[in-house]
Amino acid sequence: AIHSDYRYYSDNWEITSHTLKAAWLQDLTHWFRWRLEGRVYQQQQALFYSLDNSQKNLFQSNDPQLSGFGSLSYAVGVDLTLRNITLSADWRSYFSREKWGPDGDKTPDAPELVNYNLASFAIRYRY
Repeated sequence: AIHSDYRYYSDNWEITSHTLKAAWLQDLTHWFRWRLEGRVYQQQQALFYSLDNSQKNLFQSNDPQLSGFGSLSYAVGVDLTLRNITLSADWRSYFSREKWGPDGDKTPDAPELVNYNLASFAIRYRY
């Protein structure tokens, strides 16, 4: 199966964002499945985001989640289902950069953006 989503967001802080996500799920046998997923995200910075303390705005924040940036992520995973129990293993990588935002290289710095790799394991029981 192929699954895809698109999401648009806008608020009164002048943040707008776009998210595009796609996933491919493939059953290899009745009890074994693998997954491949990709996600692209872009966000315009908030009206009051700044790293400069000399701004004359009443409100100001240097929170990197309010900055302009873009991110890419991908994930791979497998599921093994045995009767009522499903064992899952996943690997996810996430990368974010200011220049991947809607304004490209003109985007102000956001020094605390994160990049990470995440391995997860799960046991699910259905009754």
